[in-house]
Amino acid sequence: MQKDPDFNHHAKCEKMGITHLTFADDVLMFCRGDVTSVDMMMKVLHTFADTTGLIVNPKKCKVFFGEVDLETRNKIKELNTYEEGLLPFRYLGVPLTIRKLNIKHYLPLIDTILAKVKHWSSRLLSMTTSVGALSGLEKRQLARRVQLPGNLFVSQRVLECLWNLCLKADNLWVKWVHIHYLKKKPLMEAVISDSSLWVIKKIFNLREHIPNLQPAWDHMIQKRNFSMKCLYDKMVDSDKVDETLNHLLFDCRFAKAVWKHIL
Repeated sequence: MQKDPDFNHHAKCEKMGITHLTFADDVLMFCRGDVTSVDMMMKVLHTFADTTGLIVNPKKCKVFFGEVDLETRNKIKELNTYEEGLLPFRYLGVPLTIRKLNIKHYLPLIDTILAKVKHWSSRLLSMTTSVGALSGLEKRQLARRVQLPGNLFVSQRVLECLWNLCLKADNLWVKWVHIHYLKKKPLMEAVISDSSLWVIKKIFNLREHIPNLQPAWDHMIQKRNFSMKCLYDKMVDSDKVDETLNHLLFDCRFAKAVWKHIL
């Protein structure tokens, strides 16, 4: 299908030849919003079903359109029995969108986490009452902790993304960023426009902190191994401590703040 000249890729997928992404047992399929391309994709699904015996459940599938005219939409929907979905759709309760998420978007995920903690605590720590009694305000406060906008944890995770970009890690996201944003330019010299995705700007804005993390950063690049502890020692603004599992999970001020809201 990908090699067929009549098939048109989605605009942001053509350079890498991306037609689908898989998340656990969920699949996202992409193509340009024209009848021919969608028809070819549907035929591939039918061939897959005939070959493997695995049939797609139409009730669990949806088709999403972006800037496709009404006439073309109707023709495409005649090719399948899928319900038309609205963007952004949710995954694990969180909307998948190019925009920066607000605290309210994280609340369904927080509810899921709290339900797991409640079940765990009721069996092991007898904390059911305190966990189950979290108010809406407390959940929002916990959501802020999950966002962690600028604290150490997020900085480390975002820096790991930057590190992967620097080493051109062999994964789809890194390749996609290099093709659409870096465009063969060195990571530290690439210019990111104001119209770029907020998460891209978030990652690239951390480049200014790299000089403050040397020689730890250079050591990681040389060893080709990202070490959170190595950066932790550089970024923590408090007195040096002996890093232990107990400190990471309980004594660290960030861990204490999270546990305070949970318990």
